[in-house]
This record gives sequence, structure tokens and C-alpha cells, in this order.
Amino acid sequence: MESILREKLASKEIVFSDQEVSWLVENIGNPKAEIRDKLVYLLLVRGLSENLMTKDQYRFLVKQTIDNELLFYHIHRGLPATLTRTFTALLICVLVYVDGKKDSGYYGLLTESERDYYFHSAIKYLELEQDFTGYSDNYGWVHAFAHGADLLLYCMLHEKFPDNLKSKALEVISGVFKRLPEAFVDEEERRLATVIYENILAGHLKSETVATWINQQNFPLHERIDFSRLATFKNFLAAIYFHLLPTDKLEGPLKNSLLNYLKDY
Repeated sequence: MESILREKLASKEIVFSDQEVSWLVENIGNPKAEIRDKLVYLLLVRGLSENLMTKDQYRFLVKQTIDNELLFYHIHRGLPATLTRTFTALLICVLVYVDGKKDSGYYGLLTESERDYYFHSAIKYLELEQDFTGYSDNYGWVHAFAHGADLLLYCMLHEKFPDNLKSKALEVISGVFKRLPEAFVDEEERRLATVIYENILAGHLKSETVATWINQQNFPLHERIDFSRLATFKNFLAAIYFHLLPTDKLEGPLKNSLLNYLKDY
């Protein structure tokens, strides 16, 4: 199956069999980066973004991720179980994206309950994930919190993401920084920042709301790890600041809130 799919990856036009789609989702967390990153993930993204899968195959992927709760697969275990969770997050990104993309062949295929599951799960995942590994010499990219940030980003950008979940989304992001075991080393904080500035730019988050949230954050500095957590949070805020700086979205309250943290950056 692997060799067949590698040949398809090199083709300009692809037709997926149901067996091939099933194999792809079964290998979503394959411990070999060559298979997981450069075959499974690439084919899933291409298949969905280019409308190469049937609607039934799209529905199959949705059912597999939800019925088997792949985003929370052995949630209290580390590697290699983490790989299934973090690459399921990337798959759900695409499933949610094409559901909300009006020119996609899968537009509107998610049911209300399925969207609700994905929206709530995007928040819950960042709250429950305990594996902060960025890159592993044995498994390649793990990047749970970068991929979790991507998932939350695509969910919040969806036209049907509910307003009442936005404050929970903000709180779960700040919660990540407050429980860091050590500073991020693979720029996960910048990926988390995209959730904020992309939604501000899209008009899905108000600058005032973000400013109020930032002002409410408190980082007591008692232990060595507390300083690392604050420093990582500042990197996160700096990414928001510099991405909004060329726009008209860096309004008074938000700019002041950001600079309050970044004045000594």
C-alpha cells in the first residue's frame, strides 16, 4: 500500500480507493516520519484541498476521527501515542477548513453536532495535552502545541464558530503558558499567536476583547520556571504585536496592553 500511495503522490491526478483512505487514517500517527509526514499527511491534505476524495470518503474521515476520538488518543501518554493526536489535529484542520470553504466540494458536509465536537475539542485538546515535545530525534516533528494551535485557528476562523467559545479559547491559550514545564524551543508560541492575530485580522476577535484578556493575565515569579513561562508569553505577545503593526488593527487598548508586557522586550 505504501508504494502504491507514493506513486499516487507523484501523480498530477489522483483517485483514492476506500481502502487507501482507510490506510491513510490508520497511519495518521505512524512512528516513521517518512510515512507520517511525507506520505500520509501530504496525501490527506492534497486529497481534501483539491477535492480528490469523494464525499463519502470525507464523511469516513470525519467519522473515524470522532468515533475513535483520535484527537485524544491515549491523552495521558507521551510518545509515540502523541503522534496520533497531533497529526489528527492537522487532519481536522483540513476537515473543518473545507467544510467552511464555499468553493470546496465538501462545503457544509459537517453536521451541526460534528462541528460542535470539533470546536469544543480544539479547546479541550490544548487544555489536556501534556507532551510539550517539539522535535524528537526518534520520531521527527511532534509539535503538539503548534498543531493544536493550527486546529484552534481553523476552528475559530470557521464562519460558524460560536461567540460563546471565544473567551474559553483565549483562556486555554494563556493556560498553556502557565503550565509550561520549560520554555518552548521550536516556536510553538508563534503558532499560538496566529490564533490571535489572524482572527483579529479576519474580524472574528475584537481588539478590545484581546486587550482585556491580556490585562487579566498574571505570572507570579517565584520559581525559575516562572521566568521561562513569562518570557515565552512575551514572545507570543511580540508575534501578535509585529503581525498587527502594519495594519489598522493595533488599536489603542490592544497596543497599550501588548506594550505593557513588551516595554522591556
